[in-house]
Amino acid sequence: IGNACLLALSRLASPHAIAQLGRLQARAKHASTRKQITRAFERAAEAAGMTEADLVELSVPTFGLQDTGTLTEPFHEFVAEVIVHANRKPALLWKNSAGKTQKSVPARAKADAAEQLQGLKKKIKDIATLMPAIRSRVEQLLRDERRWPLQDFYERYAQHPLVGVVANCLIWVLESPGKQVAAFWTGSVWVDVHDQAIDWIDAETTVTIWHPLHAPAAEVMQWRQWLEEKQITQPFKQAHREIYILTDAERQTNSYSNRFASHIVRQHQFAALCQQRGWKYTLQGDFDSCNVPALDLPEHDLRAEFHAFPLDEDSEVTPAFIYVNVATEQVCFCRSGGYEPVPLAEIPPRIFSEVMRDVDLFVGVASVANDPDWRPAEEHPHFDYWQQYGFGQLSATAATRQEVLQRVVPRLAIADQCRFEGRFLVVAGALRTYKIHLGSGNVLMSPNDQYLCIVPKRGSGTKRTDNLYLPFAGDNTLSVILSKALLLAQDDKIKDRTIANQIRRP
Repeated sequence: IGNACLLALSRLASPHAIAQLGRLQARAKHASTRKQITRAFERAAEAAGMTEADLVELSVPTFGLQDTGTLTEPFHEFVAEVIVHANRKPALLWKNSAGKTQKSVPARAKADAAEQLQGLKKKIKDIATLMPAIRSRVEQLLRDERRWPLQDFYERYAQHPLVGVVANCLIWVLESPGKQVAAFWTGSVWVDVHDQAIDWIDAETTVTIWHPLHAPAAEVMQWRQWLEEKQITQPFKQAHREIYILTDAERQTNSYSNRFASHIVRQHQFAALCQQRGWKYTLQGDFDSCNVPALDLPEHDLRAEFHAFPLDEDSEVTPAFIYVNVATEQVCFCRSGGYEPVPLAEIPPRIFSEVMRDVDLFVGVASVANDPDWRPAEEHPHFDYWQQYGFGQLSATAATRQEVLQRVVPRLAIADQCRFEGRFLVVAGALRTYKIHLGSGNVLMSPNDQYLCIVPKRGSGTKRTDNLYLPFAGDNTLSVILSKALLLAQDDKIKDRTIANQIRRP
């Protein structure tokens, strides 16, 4: 039935059908399903006589939004206003004839316009379902280096009611013969990093997404400051994006990188991250199931591979005989359809950087050292790894996090209780002093650097950080560190017994 539905969607070739294919592509977990969706896109693009990329860009529905990110709909004397966000669910507000706002649905709308209200709720749900796929596709542009004529860019991105929610929080590069500048679309005019309007735009101007890899360090810092001054939160890291340059060690190994080898990752979370980032990977188990996580890069005739294998013969398995953890090994690149590794020096720098960033994300999020429920005893064979990674040197992602925190923490009410020491944020509470590792978010407390287990959750155990300005979305560990800092600064008021007992224990 699922395959029949995919075939029907590909033959409809309507904007809504293509949008649903995109949503399914972002959420499908099984390799066979993803392959069917890819074929469906190919059929739809062939029927429409255009490339898949053009088809997807032209087929994003507007859902009746009148302006970028805004939908208004009258309900008798009330007006429903839907505000679409890039990283949160759409917000629904109601305004009466006097312009007063309320969050609850008016009683008359429920009674006299129930069918219309149901249609509005479905529309909101469809938008919320589609936004992650849009955000993921736009972020992938950082790897694809796609370019558009200016008018096409306006139609498909800047002035699109839905895609514009994401695109208009990003930096783009405008280019005309003999001219090039990084710019930001304000909704009415393009401005540069100095907030100066760009006045040379013409019919020959093209647009591509800006990547910090190709910008001087000074320009990157200027854009970060500009975004902070404007209080603009990017839907994903762009100005603060980590970049990965080929190292001398990788030049020596030539065809592979050991930069992210010898890590222990939770396999189910690792597989979920692979699927989210477009990598192909199926769970390995205590049977003949070995496979290599891979990312196809057909536009460059490349395939990236990040090798991962069971830890040993006695690896822990689930009741379904799936390995709980796997160990990481080398990263390499091969030609599409081939198996011979390509020298790393021949890989386009942006592709290399983006692939290594994905791998850093896999390790940084899925490592067992980040799991507060997994703290091995000292005699455990992997205790040294947990200790070294959980409190060790900072990765590129953690270094970016440190830079952001150094700008955010001084604005907090607890700023006087905080200081930075190397790879830690140190928080002075009323009962103890705490060191929060900027990579893993793990906590050590005085005296003797005792480990403090805090399982992140919304509720009495953590402080919410939703009201804090952060320059980008998507770094959950950054929010966890801030939550822990706010919590531990008032350690004498913690009511969660599992945390309070650890702190007050002699």
